[in-house]
Amino acid sequence: MGMDISNKIRTLCKSRRLSLKEMSEGIGITPTGLQAILTNNTTSIERLRMIAKYFDIPVGYFFDEVPLPGQVTQNANGSSSTNSYINHNNNESKCLIDLDKANEKIKNLEILLNAKEEMLKMKSTIIEMLEEKIGEK
Repeated sequence: MGMDISNKIRTLCKSRRLSLKEMSEGIGITPTGLQAILTNNTTSIERLRMIAKYFDIPVGYFFDEVPLPGQVTQNANGSSSTNSYINHNNNESKCLIDLDKANEKIKNLEILLNAKEEMLKMKSTIIEMLEEKIGEK
């Protein structure tokens, strides 16, 4: 059984009472771009991650036999169970947010480090100039 991205996206929108336009705006693509995903029934894993993050579900939902959180499914023995990915998904979302924050901190630290290196170069130049002036006297 293959992925049925189109139906799964439509199901998510319907369950959250969102229009496809609202959903496309929420993930930062044009309605035409979303329509292409729905028509072709395919997209990149990065786009699936964006959609999963937007709906606060695990990206695995888009792959075979991974139900929505709270969806009741039949087990092999005939009993039913309710699926819950809430903790997993919250952890996944938290990790993505933490990763974004860490990357932002790294960029800021690189900027600070470059600025400090420039200051050290300027101080070295000033020291050299002062030493030359002292040597001239």
